[in-house]
Amino acid sequence: MDSSREPEAGQAALKEALDRNVDQVSAADKGRVAVLEAAAAAFAANRLSAEERAAAHGAAHKLAGTLGTFGLDEAQFWPRG
Repeated sequence: MDSSREPEAGQAALKEALDRNVDQVSAADKGRVAVLEAAAAAFAANRLSAEERAAAHGAAHKLAGTLGTFGLDEAQFWPRG
């Protein structure tokens, strides 16, 4: 067995796993952004419900956590205003 190829195979498998994870995170984050956009539109129309506000708060919190994972630590302060 050629051991010089094993690191390449391991790197390829790691890249594939990371790509899959990024796709999953990206889809979830798109949903969170949609929640925030809907809440912003409802707020602008002066019809933001308590449920929409709570959903937007939760979405902002989770999105900030995701951004922090990728080194954007200042994002944790954005939902606090």
